[in-house]
Amino acid sequence: MWIKCECQHCGGHLEFGREHVGVVVDCPHCGQPTPLIVPPPPPQVPRITEIFGQRVKMYPQIQGYLLELRDRCLLTERVPGGVMKELAELAPASVGSREALLALIQQRWPRLLLSEDYRKRKRSGERQMRRIRGEGEFAPPVPVPEIPARGMGEADATPKQLRFLRNLGVRDEALLGRLGKAQAGFLIDYALAYRAGEGM
Repeated sequence: MWIKCECQHCGGHLEFGREHVGVVVDCPHCGQPTPLIVPPPPPQVPRITEIFGQRVKMYPQIQGYLLELRDRCLLTERVPGGVMKELAELAPASVGSREALLALIQQRWPRLLLSEDYRKRKRSGERQMRRIRGEGEFAPPVPVPEIPARGMGEADATPKQLRFLRNLGVRDEALLGRLGKAQAGFLIDYALAYRAGEGM
């Protein structure tokens, strides 16, 4: 693997193998003696990014930690704007690791953390989804029962819920297009029970 550095006199580009680190050579550009050193990594800078449905300027390392915590079912995606602004102001040097960020969230914003019971249910639901996907591209159609009315101000069903319903065999696209989140949850429970009774 080649290491790249610059001549300390003219700034010329130099490449060398790891075994030559620390050796002083004559620069091929200017002829002056210059040591072959491993340059320090470039400093991280925050960049505009989208995370949890919000556009913020955040260090990539902090964004990575937050996404890892979410993927481990430890962190909710519903982060209030004010809290997201504070998270975006964190620098990697002040946090240090994913575990340190988790400890900070537990201390300052405990409501962002998912309960153990919720994490178990979420992981169980993800396992069911993987199992159902493995049984074929689409399950046979499921008859749609009467669904409770959509609540006032109820959010739309998530794309993940809609994909799960399609995989379970719900074919009515017009219905799927107008489902609320709670209605989708009801229909998922019904379809899972229907499939279990069918012995699929």
